[in-house]
Amino acid sequence: MRSQTARPQAFAMNPWQTLALIWSTALAGALSSIYLATPYTFELFVSKIPILRDDPFVHILFGVLSDPNKYAYWQFLTTTAVMAPVGYTTICFLISFFSGEWFKRRETAIHQMKGAAYHLLISAPIMSYWFQKFVSGQWGKLYHVQGSHSIWYEAVVTPVCYWVITDASFYWQHRIFHSKTLYMYFHAYHHKCRPITTFCGNSAGFVEVHTVEFCHALMPALFLPIHAKSWVLLALGNQAWTIYLHTFDECGVSRLPGWLYDCRDHHVHHYYGIKNYNYGLFFQFWDRVAGTYLDREAVDAKAVARSRAGRKPVDEQRAVDTAKPTKQKAG
Repeated sequence: MRSQTARPQAFAMNPWQTLALIWSTALAGALSSIYLATPYTFELFVSKIPILRDDPFVHILFGVLSDPNKYAYWQFLTTTAVMAPVGYTTICFLISFFSGEWFKRRETAIHQMKGAAYHLLISAPIMSYWFQKFVSGQWGKLYHVQGSHSIWYEAVVTPVCYWVITDASFYWQHRIFHSKTLYMYFHAYHHKCRPITTFCGNSAGFVEVHTVEFCHALMPALFLPIHAKSWVLLALGNQAWTIYLHTFDECGVSRLPGWLYDCRDHHVHHYYGIKNYNYGLFFQFWDRVAGTYLDREAVDAKAVARSRAGRKPVDEQRAVDTAKPTKQKAG
């Protein structure tokens, strides 16, 4: 008889451990920004690095932004066209490597990594223009003077309102993209990421990338006064959350307590096609109110199998087949 070697058990965390890991990471990043990202450390270290020395976002984080109107368009373009794809790809690779995804789905991960980097790159010109308008104060309600609002407002009200606005705008634009026409023309590219990997969060079509990025980073600042440093940190947090939602579906870091939206919920979304469930970002609220929430345990096993095999969902395949021109028989 052939000896069977036991498979190593997947690393697993309970809901509260997962939530604690996410929040502790976010808190560490925020505290590092507050206590380490200072004008002193900027002059001592960051100012010596050419690509960071004149970056407006770095100036915001380190508190050395003096005149928000002095930055040229190309300075924003450097960040969005170079640093964003490189940073996103690096973080995704590290998560993919340590979760074991890279070894199990390497070919798929590389393909989705290229797609994400490419679409971050082609979105850079328009996103840079938008960022310049917001930072300069021509659009939105960003402010740059620390203490313009109370500590309570900046530490609690700002992030909560930011997440609520972002979650609502994301849910509804995402659901609209699942109408048949918009899905087939614009959103299907993202759902081609089958099976999903950590890299596919920004692997989306040209129109969708701009729509989603606007909802992620800019929509809250249109309605809510936000300190520029908080805005940058929250926008980076949104990108980190997008990566988390697309993490390897066998890594074990998954379920969150209550109505918090987690990667298991988003995996469900990727198992289906045009008619779908779980459109949210941070919370299950809108899905539950609108009747579009589906628990992972209730998912059709055939839908999961098709997704993991890289095959289109049934309704998407049917739409593709219907759109193909039929050959006329010779008379």
